[in-house]
Amino acid sequence: MGGKIIKFANRETNPNTYVVGVTEGVYASLNLEIKEGREFRSNEIEYSTNVCVLGNFVVENFFMI
Repeated sequence: MGGKIIKFANRETNPNTYVVGVTEGVYASLNLEIKEGREFRSNEIEYSTNVCVLGNFVVENFFMI
């Protein structure tokens, strides 16, 4: 199973960053907690809205100074 490169501005992750698509309710079913923000709404999934939930690795590499 290969990873992906995530890019933002002039930064990018290494090529083995794990990216996965999920549906509404997955966080509760896997006992995962979202630190800030919210999970996907049903209309975002239905209409393929461009939204995402970022893991700590991506947040720390792109948004923490």
